[in-house]
Amino acid sequence: NLPIQVSQPLSLENRLTLVYLTDTIFDGIQNPSGSGERLFPTQIDPQIHYFRNQYTCVDVPVESRFQVLFYDLGAEPILYDSIWKNITNLRIADEYQSSNITAKIGLFLFRPNPGSATKEDWKWYVVMKN
Repeated sequence: NLPIQVSQPLSLENRLTLVYLTDTIFDGIQNPSGSGERLFPTQIDPQIHYFRNQYTCVDVPVESRFQVLFYDLGAEPILYDSIWKNITNLRIADEYQSSNITAKIGLFLFRPNPGSATKEDWKWYVVMKN
């Protein structure tokens, strides 16, 4: 398992913080009224900054490889295929799969505005550690 501690939303602030060993890797506030936001990291490189596999896509790992770090939708199923298809052609995902065949792949869902009628601001984050 990935050594990540999750501070689940508590109190009025509804803060979600993930810590890898002693380093914060994610921090955000969920707010049903619409003012939730990711606080850290302040910027995440878009996919355009990552090398892509031109002719191959990485197969979806078996479900047991995924470690769900945070998911607050109860019994609603997690669509692993849909999450993975967004990174399947990234070389970094291919290299991770090849060099870490048994390592866990962390996933967490951040919904800054969980009361919103649409899901457009919901984001799945994938955590891979060599």
